[in-house]
Amino acid sequence: MQTGSKKSLLILFALALLLTCCRREDTDVSYQPNRSGVLDLSDREIFIGSKTVPLDGEWNFYWSRLIPVIGDGSNPSWKGGEKVRVPEVWNNLFFQGKRLDGIGFASYRLKLFLPPDSQPYAISIPDLGTSYEFYANGSLIASAGKVGKDPETSMAGYKPQIAVLPGKDLDLVLHISNFQNRWGGFWSSVRVGHWSDVLNERERNLTVDICLAMVAASMSVYNLFLYFFRRKEPAPLLFSLHCFLILCRILTTGERLGYRILGDSLWEYSNKLEYFSVYASAPTLYAFFNRYCPTAFWRRFGLWMTFPYYIVSALVLFFPNRYYTLTLFPTSMYALFVTMPTWAFLLSQGIKRNLEGAAILMLGYVVITLCTIGDILYSMGLVRIHYLIPYGQIFLIVCYSLLISKIFSVSFRKSTELSSKMKSLVSYTREIMLSSSYKHSAHSVLNILSEADRKRSREKIHVYLEDSKFSSWRKYSTDGEQVSEDLMSDQEMEKYLGGNPFALEKTLIKEGRFIVPVQHAISTRLLLDIPLDKESLQDSSLDWIQGIADAFAFSIQNINRQDRDKLAIIGELSAEIVHDIGHHIMILRQHLRNLGGNEEKKKQSAIRQAEKETDALSNLSLDILDVSKNRIILDLQSVKIGDYFREIRDDLRHFFLSLEKEMKLTCTIKAHGKFKLDPFRIRRLIFNLAKNAAEATPQKGLFSIRVEKESNILYLIFEDNGSGFNSDLKERLYEPVGILSSSKPYGAGLGLSIIGKIVSAHGGEILIDSGKGRGSRFTILLPESGILRS
Repeated sequence: MQTGSKKSLLILFALALLLTCCRREDTDVSYQPNRSGVLDLSDREIFIGSKTVPLDGEWNFYWSRLIPVIGDGSNPSWKGGEKVRVPEVWNNLFFQGKRLDGIGFASYRLKLFLPPDSQPYAISIPDLGTSYEFYANGSLIASAGKVGKDPETSMAGYKPQIAVLPGKDLDLVLHISNFQNRWGGFWSSVRVGHWSDVLNERERNLTVDICLAMVAASMSVYNLFLYFFRRKEPAPLLFSLHCFLILCRILTTGERLGYRILGDSLWEYSNKLEYFSVYASAPTLYAFFNRYCPTAFWRRFGLWMTFPYYIVSALVLFFPNRYYTLTLFPTSMYALFVTMPTWAFLLSQGIKRNLEGAAILMLGYVVITLCTIGDILYSMGLVRIHYLIPYGQIFLIVCYSLLISKIFSVSFRKSTELSSKMKSLVSYTREIMLSSSYKHSAHSVLNILSEADRKRSREKIHVYLEDSKFSSWRKYSTDGEQVSEDLMSDQEMEKYLGGNPFALEKTLIKEGRFIVPVQHAISTRLLLDIPLDKESLQDSSLDWIQGIADAFAFSIQNINRQDRDKLAIIGELSAEIVHDIGHHIMILRQHLRNLGGNEEKKKQSAIRQAEKETDALSNLSLDILDVSKNRIILDLQSVKIGDYFREIRDDLRHFFLSLEKEMKLTCTIKAHGKFKLDPFRIRRLIFNLAKNAAEATPQKGLFSIRVEKESNILYLIFEDNGSGFNSDLKERLYEPVGILSSSKPYGAGLGLSIIGKIVSAHGGEILIDSGKGRGSRFTILLPESGILRS
């Protein structure tokens, strides 16, 4: 169903409800109101269409007299009366040339003739004054409060009721006294009809009032719970208070259900509650409206516009009835001509601004305003209708319930969408963070935003990335199919944004586009430029877009950090390579000097050592090549274990003697026979461990080698008394460059990295036991099969 159709149905429903509630009580009555204190209803046709008939018209009125309940027209006690119209209060009534006020007592008398049929007749008596006694043919048939001639002997009471009439030709006498209320007299219409019809009408009115009270009470409790679960939003608390005041109003008007509970002894407090519930409901209602339709006008002047309601509410609480009842008319006029039109205008502005719920609240407000106007006219005696405010308030509750349902439905839909978007944001963040360059990262962001926007817009999406080296901006763009890259100067960016791009801190909406600055403190500034539509303004969409922007910022930070780390690693690695080359060159230079000697034996030794240093330089170059590869191809050969490791032992002794520190070498070989391995790379492995141990050892160090063989596994165990290293070395040993990022000892250069590659290529395993300050132990397990591993 379209939105317009829904609104039309709601309006029709409101009008139907209003028309139903506003029916006149005296419609379809085919009789003439009584004249001269006599009402003839003996024609049965009168009761066919209307069911019940009001006893309105002229009654005999006797001021300051409680006339006898039995007598006839010749009785002197009946003399001195005048004809007055009922229902009507006696305030300002002229009686025998005297203007009456509300305080006093009086009698009313009427002769009534009913149809001579067998069905019993009854009357329905609403509020007739603060206290009354109703007699029919001398018998007391109904009463409320206690009738008296002074305040001490009278007691006010409200008690709507029905009473059976004791005949067809009736002499009705009504005694009324009023010493508590400002308004006195015959207030409301008394209706007569068949007993069953009067009873049905009464039960219908009671049922309506009970239902209205239950709805108001339920909504009050429900919204109070809503507030307790979400205390940051006061709207449910305000509406809960408003519903409670509606409940008080329902209980103290109509069938006066509250008086049945509180009793006549608390009449004054019940009457105060009746007025207070009307006056106090206005500020709570307007404060509630302001939560859903906030305006600068009400924020500035709202307190002053509701201040009169606070004043009259205080008067009701702290002053007696004769004072606070004077506030009814001016308060009604103030509401009718000031606050009601003001809020009608403010709600219409909320509809114009497309505020959520403004249209629904406006509908409820129109109905409650019409009902309030009806009640004002009724209190002035200008129309004959029921009290309508409770009905209007219930309709407002229905509208608010519709609004709450809509809000919860939209919130559930938004939460579902947000959950889906957050799940996608996780995968998108991973994709963006894996970017290896600015361009790659920008392209990932553009593709993601383009995919999300493809169903709504075909406009281009842009990403701006500051290039501080050239005082320009890299502009990456996509129209959903291809990504382009351009350069923009700072001046061009400033002209496009209408201001300094470096000063942009909050989201900017410009010419139908959404400019999102990245909120992180990064050296490179980023901007997202997205087509603007209604959906992109939703909170979930804004959060999702901001999440993409944050991932973009982290990606740029990560790329910058990786570039810095790579440069630092390259610098440190280069320094070590230069150091290693220089070390070998110094040794070669020393051996070349020795060739100039006369002893042939020393010359041969120098030539052999020079050859080894040349091999070491070749080994260093191979280390560099192997580190740069993902795979090492071994040259497996079968070697004699004893001879092979004894030769390495001798070379290690010469190596340690060339150092400036004292290193003690021990070598234990407990393996025999032959073993297949790459002799050149295993030698490199051992020398790398020895070199790292020497660098991590103080002036006097220890390096031991233990060679054992069990079954087809060759065990190489290396120990030193160096400074040790962190326990996470094993996990990082096989990383391609991770180990290069740590500082010495056991880190900078190619040493441990190439060790891991060589062992892995042999299909072996390294067991490491080390700790800060307690040396290190490497146990290398080499299988004889020589399994190759990448």
